[in-house]
Amino acid sequence: MGATFRRRSPDGRPALGALAAGCILALAITAQADPIARIGVTVIHAKKSPPFLHDKVQPLWDTLRKTFGDRFAHYDLMSVVEREVAKGGRVEVPMPDGGLFMVEYRGLSKDSRFLKLSIVHDDLKSRVRLHDGGLLFQAGKRWKGGVLIIGVRASTGSLSR
Repeated sequence: MGATFRRRSPDGRPALGALAAGCILALAITAQADPIARIGVTVIHAKKSPPFLHDKVQPLWDTLRKTFGDRFAHYDLMSVVEREVAKGGRVEVPMPDGGLFMVEYRGLSKDSRFLKLSIVHDDLKSRVRLHDGGLLFQAGKRWKGGVLIIGVRASTGSLSR
């Protein structure tokens, strides 16, 4: 980005006012950039029985119940990874089955209500828009008598909204 300074001091250098205006313009452009995103990925092993709910999965229970109904009764926590990333940044999570789950932050929607994400899990590649502070679940591969469920939460504020 170049700037043209029209006002100059007697010795030929840009006037202080023009320099200050240039700094203010640079700050305004920076302020309009996409904010840092906080992305959390929770990996859960779900199976039909025996009934079990890991303590750290408890805050997700209502959403799990709405999403999966009575399909599973056993929810064990495998891992939680939380990171702050800039636009274009990725959160990569090794899966218990040896695979890799990746979320890339692609910035905010035009109205700033949604975070745009790319999700890659083995052969699955998808782009999603998630409400700021929202949560989505992705049911993954079968594993050890159940299914790996991946929860993705993204926010420009705290993940615990």
